[in-house]
Amino acid sequence: SKRTGTEYERDEVTAYKDFKNDINQKVSAVMIAEAFAQNGSNAYLFSFEWYAPNQDGIRAGHGSEKNALYPGAQGFSGPEELGKAMRKAWASFILDGDPNANNSYFDAAKVEWKPYSKDEPNTMVFDAEMKCVKGQRTEDVESLMPLFEEYACLRK
Repeated sequence: SKRTGTEYERDEVTAYKDFKNDINQKVSAVMIAEAFAQNGSNAYLFSFEWYAPNQDGIRAGHGSEKNALYPGAQGFSGPEELGKAMRKAWASFILDGDPNANNSYFDAAKVEWKPYSKDEPNTMVFDAEMKCVKGQRTEDVESLMPLFEEYACLRK
């Protein structure tokens, strides 16, 4: 069955997968990104969502982006341009502090990876189609924030 009344629709299995991802990684990443942004630093969040369709419905797991970063990595059968765009973004961020700098792959895809802040909750989605999304699953993340009250210093 589909849930309604949320900022997006999904089946129950997808909702449980999102919940597991959010509680294990996304909430803490959002809190840290907000803390960096409050102190004048740029924080760039991403979500690696490309995965090969499979009968078990297993999605991209934590750390699976590393297979896209290394050309010819075992286990990655995704678009070659996706890996190239990610490698260029990582290198540009390291060298210039901006993942968009001199990134011809982002230019070709007409995409800009915008920094994250509480007011502009941008997340770069790496998938067959790259896009920068403002407020990815915000409702879910906000619903989990009370579980992290002991880290309130990260979220003012």
